[in-house]
Amino acid sequence: AVVSTQSTGDNGEAETICSPSPGVHIVLPGFYSPTNMGLLDAETKDGRIIFFLPWEGYTVAGTTDTPCKPIARPEATEGEIQIILGEINSYLQQKVTVRRGDVLAAWSGIRPLVRDPSAVF
Repeated sequence: AVVSTQSTGDNGEAETICSPSPGVHIVLPGFYSPTNMGLLDAETKDGRIIFFLPWEGYTVAGTTDTPCKPIARPEATEGEIQIILGEINSYLQQKVTVRRGDVLAAWSGIRPLVRDPSAVF
C-alpha cells in the first residue's frame, strides 16, 4: 500500500503530515520495574514521551517524538541514553538511581510520525 505523506490544507496547498522520528530504547535489569505495572509520561522536561515498562523479565525504557533525518542504520547515542536515564531517575525513589552501567542494551529505530493536519498548534 502507498501512503501519502501530504495532505491538502484549507488553502489548497499540500502540507507535510508525516515525518521521521527516532525511537530510542534501553534495556535495564528487571528489578527496576514491577512485573504488573508500567509508566508512560507524555509531558517530560523536553516535551518527549517517555516509557518505562516490564518486558520479558527486564525493564525497557525509551523515548520518541523528536524530528530526525532518515538514515539507514540509526543508533542510540550516548546523549539520548543519558536523557532517558535522567528522565526515569526522576520517577524513582531518591535511594534508587539508574546508572549508565545498568544499561544492558540500547537501540534506535525510525518510525513515521503522523500529525493530524487539522490540529491547531
